[in-house]
Amino acid sequence: MLSLQTLLSFSDQLNDAEHQEMIAKRIAVDQYASQLLVRLDFVKKMPRLEAPDVFDPEVQPNVNLVAEYLDHQLQNPELIRHYEKSCFESDQLLAEIGCCYEILNHRLSIPINPPKNCRHRLYYIPIQDKTAEQTA
Repeated sequence: MLSLQTLLSFSDQLNDAEHQEMIAKRIAVDQYASQLLVRLDFVKKMPRLEAPDVFDPEVQPNVNLVAEYLDHQLQNPELIRHYEKSCFESDQLLAEIGCCYEILNHRLSIPINPPKNCRHRLYYIPIQDKTAEQTA
């Protein structure tokens, strides 16, 4: 079975042509993966699908887990399987991870050209004096 990250990168066409073709062949023979790709495309475009409530402590997985997963920093294979299973079972989570993945990869591929004076302005942002705040 293909991982969710593999399906996301395939969906966004982020792989080289050879790897993309290899994944396409595997998807063609794996009915579950092909259905999941169709579902992923569908849930990402659902206008009335609400995002998970990130401030609810009962919501699992939490935003840090999602960030680690998207950044390929999640090292525990059991946790990865559990997270992917949660995404496969929930339209909300599947749409969230699909949209976040798409946004991050498209945004990170665009070079950022800040204005030349931006660095100077950022270095000289006034820092409030903590002692002045405490006496007020």
